[in-house]
Amino acid sequence: MHHRFPWLVLILAGVASAQPQPIRIGGPPKIAVIDVYGQHRIPADRVVKALGLKVGDPLPASKLDLEDKLEAISGIVRSHTEAVCCAPAGAVLYLGIEERGVPGFQFRPPATGIELPLPAKDDLAGLRKAVREADSASVRADAALLLGELLGTAEAVDDLQFAAQDSDPTVRQAAVRSLVRHSINPLLKVEPTWMIEMLNSVVFTDRKIAVDALMELTERPEPVLYGKIRERGLESLVQMAQFQHLPDALPSYLLLCRVSGVSKDEAEATWTAGQRAATIVKILKGPKKK
Repeated sequence: MHHRFPWLVLILAGVASAQPQPIRIGGPPKIAVIDVYGQHRIPADRVVKALGLKVGDPLPASKLDLEDKLEAISGIVRSHTEAVCCAPAGAVLYLGIEERGVPGFQFRPPATGIELPLPAKDDLAGLRKAVREADSASVRADAALLLGELLGTAEAVDDLQFAAQDSDPTVRQAAVRSLVRHSINPLLKVEPTWMIEMLNSVVFTDRKIAVDALMELTERPEPVLYGKIRERGLESLVQMAQFQHLPDALPSYLLLCRVSGVSKDEAEATWTAGQRAATIVKILKGPKKK
Protein backbone atom coordinates (compact mmCIF):
# COMPACT_ATOMS: atom_id res chain seq x y z
CA MET A 1 0.00 0.00 0.00
CA HIS A 2 1.31 3.45 -0.87
CA HIS A 3 1.08 6.42 1.48
CA ARG A 4 1.59 10.13 1.49
CA PHE A 5 3.99 11.69 3.95
CA PRO A 6 5.34 13.01 6.40
CA TRP A 7 6.86 9.56 6.58
CA LEU A 8 9.88 9.77 8.82
CA VAL A 9 9.61 7.08 11.48
CA LEU A 10 11.49 6.30 14.65
CA ILE A 11 12.30 2.62 15.16
CA LEU A 12 13.02 1.53 18.71
CA ALA A 13 13.87 -2.04 19.72
CA GLY A 14 11.60 -3.47 22.35
CA VAL A 15 8.83 -0.88 22.28
CA ALA A 16 5.32 -2.07 23.06
CA SER A 17 3.82 -0.69 19.87
CA ALA A 18 3.74 -3.05 16.90
CA GLN A 19 4.53 -0.24 14.48
CA PRO A 20 7.01 2.66 14.42
CA GLN A 21 5.26 5.94 15.15
CA PRO A 22 5.50 9.05 12.93
CA ILE A 23 7.69 11.90 14.07
CA ARG A 24 6.20 15.34 13.66
CA ILE A 25 8.74 17.53 11.95
CA GLY A 26 8.71 21.14 10.88
CA GLY A 27 10.03 20.59 7.39
CA PRO A 28 11.48 17.85 5.19
CA PRO A 29 14.72 16.50 6.64
CA LYS A 30 17.80 15.95 4.54
CA ILE A 31 18.76 12.49 3.35
CA ALA A 32 21.88 11.48 5.25
CA VAL A 33 22.16 7.84 4.13
CA ILE A 34 20.65 5.79 1.30
CA ASP A 35 20.74 2.02 1.78
CA VAL A 36 19.36 -0.53 -0.67
CA TYR A 37 18.33 -4.12 0.01
CA GLY A 38 16.78 -6.94 -2.00
CA GLN A 39 19.10 -6.49 -4.99
CA HIS A 40 20.39 -9.61 -6.70
CA ARG A 41 20.92 -8.93 -10.41
CA ILE A 42 20.20 -5.20 -10.34
CA PRO A 43 23.07 -3.10 -8.91
CA ALA A 44 22.23 -0.90 -5.94
CA ASP A 45 23.68 2.19 -7.63
CA ARG A 46 21.29 1.71 -10.54
CA VAL A 47 18.39 1.64 -8.09
CA VAL A 48 19.48 4.90 -6.48
CA LYS A 49 20.21 6.57 -9.82
CA ALA A 50 16.70 5.76 -11.10
CA LEU A 51 15.24 7.87 -8.31
CA GLY A 52 17.41 10.87 -9.06
CA LEU A 53 18.30 11.19 -5.40
CA LYS A 54 21.56 11.77 -3.57
CA VAL A 55 22.71 12.29 -0.02
CA GLY A 56 21.97 15.85 1.05
CA ASP A 57 18.71 16.13 -0.89
CA PRO A 58 15.49 16.84 1.03
CA LEU A 59 13.48 13.74 1.79
CA PRO A 60 10.85 13.42 -0.97
CA ALA A 61 7.27 14.14 0.00
CA SER A 62 5.77 10.95 -1.41
CA LYS A 63 6.43 7.25 -1.01
CA LEU A 64 4.07 6.74 -3.94
CA ASP A 65 6.36 8.55 -6.36
CA LEU A 66 9.48 6.76 -5.15
CA GLU A 67 7.92 3.31 -5.31
CA ASP A 68 6.41 3.97 -8.74
CA LYS A 69 9.88 4.91 -10.00
CA LEU A 70 11.42 1.80 -8.48
CA GLU A 71 8.80 -0.48 -9.97
CA ALA A 72 9.37 1.12 -13.37
CA ILE A 73 12.90 -0.34 -13.38
CA SER A 74 12.99 -3.43 -15.55
CA GLY A 75 13.12 -6.55 -13.40
CA ILE A 76 11.63 -5.07 -10.23
CA VAL A 77 8.17 -6.39 -9.35
CA ARG A 78 7.67 -4.88 -5.92
CA SER A 79 9.25 -2.15 -3.81
CA HIS A 80 9.04 -0.55 -0.40
CA THR A 81 10.63 2.67 0.79
CA GLU A 82 11.08 3.78 4.36
CA ALA A 83 12.74 6.76 5.99
CA VAL A 84 14.16 6.17 9.44
CA CYS A 85 15.34 8.60 12.09
CA CYS A 86 18.10 9.36 12.56
CA ALA A 87 21.62 9.61 11.21
CA PRO A 88 23.67 12.57 12.46
CA ALA A 89 22.98 14.60 9.31
CA GLY A 90 19.34 13.63 8.76
CA ALA A 91 17.18 10.70 7.73
CA VAL A 92 18.17 7.23 6.59
CA LEU A 93 16.33 6.27 3.41
CA TYR A 94 15.86 2.54 2.86
CA LEU A 95 15.00 1.33 -0.62
CA GLY A 96 13.69 -2.23 -0.70
CA ILE A 97 13.16 -4.07 -3.97
CA GLU A 98 11.94 -7.48 -5.01
CA GLU A 99 13.26 -8.71 -8.33
CA ARG A 100 11.37 -10.86 -10.80
CA GLY A 101 12.17 -14.54 -10.40
CA VAL A 102 13.82 -14.12 -6.99
CA PRO A 103 12.03 -15.73 -4.03
CA GLY A 104 10.73 -13.18 -1.56
CA PHE A 105 8.63 -13.19 1.57
CA GLN A 106 5.01 -13.53 0.49
CA PHE A 107 2.24 -11.99 2.55
CA ARG A 108 -1.15 -13.60 2.81
CA PRO A 109 -3.61 -11.73 0.55
CA PRO A 110 -5.93 -9.43 2.49
CA ALA A 111 -9.15 -11.21 3.35
CA THR A 112 -12.51 -9.74 4.25
CA GLY A 113 -12.73 -10.29 7.98
CA ILE A 114 -15.46 -9.65 10.47
CA GLU A 115 -15.89 -6.66 12.73
CA LEU A 116 -14.53 -7.74 16.09
CA PRO A 117 -13.57 -5.68 19.12
CA LEU A 118 -10.35 -6.44 20.92
CA PRO A 119 -11.11 -9.21 23.41
CA ALA A 120 -10.13 -9.08 27.06
CA LYS A 121 -6.46 -9.84 27.66
CA ASP A 122 -7.27 -13.15 29.35
CA ASP A 123 -9.78 -14.30 26.73
CA LEU A 124 -7.64 -16.88 24.94
CA ALA A 125 -10.39 -18.10 22.62
CA GLY A 126 -11.41 -14.55 21.72
CA LEU A 127 -7.84 -13.48 21.04
CA ARG A 128 -7.24 -16.51 18.85
CA LYS A 129 -10.32 -15.68 16.80
CA ALA A 130 -9.45 -11.98 16.57
CA VAL A 131 -5.89 -12.53 15.37
CA ARG A 132 -7.19 -14.63 12.47
CA GLU A 133 -10.51 -13.06 11.59
CA ALA A 134 -10.78 -9.42 12.72
CA ASP A 135 -11.17 -6.99 9.85
CA SER A 136 -9.14 -4.35 11.68
CA ALA A 137 -5.36 -4.70 11.41
CA SER A 138 -4.91 -2.88 14.71
CA VAL A 139 -7.19 -5.40 16.46
CA ARG A 140 -5.28 -8.31 14.89
CA ALA A 141 -1.95 -6.77 15.94
CA ASP A 142 -3.07 -6.07 19.50
CA ALA A 143 -4.52 -9.57 19.76
CA ALA A 144 -1.20 -11.02 18.62
CA LEU A 145 0.67 -9.04 21.26
CA LEU A 146 -1.75 -10.13 23.98
CA LEU A 147 -1.39 -13.76 22.93
CA GLY A 148 2.29 -13.37 23.66
CA GLU A 149 1.52 -12.39 27.25
CA LEU A 150 -0.64 -15.43 27.99
CA LEU A 151 0.45 -18.90 29.00
CA GLY A 152 1.19 -20.37 25.60
CA THR A 153 -0.60 -23.23 23.90
CA ALA A 154 0.27 -25.05 20.71
CA GLU A 155 -2.93 -23.71 19.13
CA ALA A 156 -1.99 -20.12 19.99
CA VAL A 157 1.45 -20.64 18.48
CA ASP A 158 -0.25 -21.84 15.28
CA ASP A 159 -2.35 -18.68 15.27
CA LEU A 160 0.76 -16.53 15.65
CA GLN A 161 2.51 -18.39 12.84
CA PHE A 162 -0.56 -17.64 10.71
CA ALA A 163 -0.40 -13.97 11.74
CA ALA A 164 3.29 -13.76 10.84
CA GLN A 165 2.20 -13.86 7.19
CA ASP A 166 -0.54 -11.23 7.59
CA SER A 167 -0.86 -8.63 4.86
CA ASP A 168 -0.36 -5.85 7.42
CA PRO A 169 3.18 -5.25 8.73
CA THR A 170 2.03 -4.30 12.23
CA VAL A 171 0.36 -7.70 12.59
CA ARG A 172 3.38 -9.58 11.24
CA GLN A 173 5.74 -7.83 13.61
CA ALA A 174 3.47 -8.28 16.63
CA ALA A 175 3.18 -11.98 15.84
CA VAL A 176 6.96 -12.39 15.67
CA ARG A 177 7.42 -10.65 19.02
CA SER A 178 4.92 -13.01 20.61
CA LEU A 179 6.42 -16.10 18.99
CA VAL A 180 9.79 -15.19 20.48
CA ARG A 181 8.18 -14.90 23.91
CA HIS A 182 6.61 -18.35 23.51
CA SER A 183 9.90 -19.84 22.34
CA ILE A 184 11.29 -19.84 25.88
CA ASN A 185 8.67 -22.44 26.85
CA PRO A 186 10.33 -25.85 26.32
CA LEU A 187 6.90 -27.47 26.01
CA LEU A 188 6.05 -25.45 22.91
CA LYS A 189 7.47 -25.90 19.43
CA VAL A 190 8.03 -22.54 17.77
CA GLU A 191 9.17 -23.03 14.20
CA PRO A 192 11.45 -20.23 12.97
CA THR A 193 10.33 -20.66 9.34
CA TRP A 194 8.53 -17.36 8.89
CA MET A 195 11.14 -15.40 10.81
CA ILE A 196 13.79 -16.73 8.45
CA GLU A 197 11.65 -16.05 5.38
CA MET A 198 11.01 -12.54 6.70
CA LEU A 199 14.71 -11.79 6.17
CA ASN A 200 13.79 -11.64 2.48
CA SER A 201 10.85 -9.28 2.93
CA VAL A 202 10.62 -6.16 0.81
CA VAL A 203 9.60 -4.30 4.00
CA PHE A 204 12.52 -3.00 6.04
CA THR A 205 10.83 -3.31 9.45
CA ASP A 206 10.05 -6.98 8.70
CA ARG A 207 13.73 -7.63 8.16
CA LYS A 208 14.72 -5.69 11.26
CA ILE A 209 12.39 -7.57 13.59
CA ALA A 210 13.33 -10.90 11.98
CA VAL A 211 17.00 -10.26 12.75
CA ASP A 212 16.19 -9.32 16.34
CA ALA A 213 14.03 -12.43 16.76
CA LEU A 214 16.62 -14.77 15.26
CA MET A 215 19.32 -13.27 17.47
CA GLU A 216 17.23 -14.34 20.46
CA LEU A 217 16.47 -17.78 19.07
CA THR A 218 20.15 -18.45 18.35
CA GLU A 219 21.56 -17.35 21.71
CA ARG A 220 22.33 -21.02 22.33
CA PRO A 221 24.24 -22.84 19.58
CA GLU A 222 21.70 -24.38 17.19
CA PRO A 223 23.59 -25.87 14.22
CA VAL A 224 20.42 -26.98 12.41
CA LEU A 225 18.85 -23.54 12.79
CA TYR A 226 22.12 -21.90 11.72
CA GLY A 227 22.02 -23.97 8.56
CA LYS A 228 18.43 -22.98 7.78
CA ILE A 229 19.25 -19.31 8.21
CA ARG A 230 22.26 -19.60 5.92
CA GLU A 231 20.27 -21.52 3.33
CA ARG A 232 17.38 -19.06 3.10
CA GLY A 233 18.76 -15.78 4.41
CA LEU A 234 22.51 -15.56 3.84
CA GLU A 235 22.36 -13.09 0.97
CA SER A 236 19.89 -10.85 2.79
CA LEU A 237 22.02 -10.86 5.94
CA VAL A 238 25.09 -9.95 3.89
CA GLN A 239 23.25 -7.00 2.36
CA MET A 240 21.98 -5.74 5.71
CA ALA A 241 25.35 -6.29 7.40
CA GLN A 242 26.80 -3.86 4.84
CA PHE A 243 24.31 -1.06 5.52
CA GLN A 244 25.95 2.32 5.88
CA HIS A 245 23.69 3.12 8.83
CA LEU A 246 25.63 1.27 11.50
CA PRO A 247 22.89 0.86 14.15
CA ASP A 248 20.92 -1.23 11.65
CA ALA A 249 23.94 -2.99 10.21
CA LEU A 250 25.33 -4.27 13.53
CA PRO A 251 22.58 -6.77 14.50
CA SER A 252 22.62 -8.27 11.01
CA TYR A 253 26.42 -8.49 11.08
CA LEU A 254 26.40 -10.26 14.44
CA LEU A 255 23.74 -12.73 13.28
CA LEU A 256 25.62 -13.34 10.03
CA CYS A 257 28.80 -14.05 11.98
CA ARG A 258 27.01 -16.28 14.47
CA VAL A 259 25.41 -18.54 11.88
CA SER A 260 28.63 -18.65 9.84
CA GLY A 261 30.88 -19.94 12.60
CA VAL A 262 32.54 -16.66 13.56
CA SER A 263 32.81 -16.38 17.34
CA LYS A 264 31.15 -13.56 19.24
CA ASP A 265 34.53 -12.18 20.32
CA GLU A 266 35.83 -12.19 16.75
CA ALA A 267 32.64 -10.63 15.42
CA GLU A 268 32.76 -7.81 17.94
CA ALA A 269 36.49 -7.26 17.47
CA THR A 270 36.28 -7.11 13.68
CA TRP A 271 33.36 -4.70 13.86
CA THR A 272 35.21 -2.40 16.26
CA ALA A 273 38.35 -2.56 14.14
CA GLY A 274 36.48 -1.63 10.97
CA GLN A 275 37.10 -5.05 9.43
CA ARG A 276 33.49 -5.77 8.62
CA ALA A 277 34.02 -6.04 4.86
CA ALA A 278 36.95 -8.44 5.16
CA THR A 279 35.00 -10.66 7.55
CA ILE A 280 32.03 -10.79 5.20
CA VAL A 281 34.31 -11.78 2.31
CA LYS A 282 35.70 -14.58 4.45
CA ILE A 283 32.20 -15.74 5.33
CA LEU A 284 31.17 -15.84 1.68
CA LYS A 285 34.07 -18.13 0.92
CA GLY A 286 32.35 -20.72 3.07
CA PRO A 287 31.21 -21.21 6.66
CA LYS A 288 33.60 -22.75 9.12
CA LYS A 289 33.05 -26.39 9.89
CA LYS A 290 32.21 -27.21 13.47
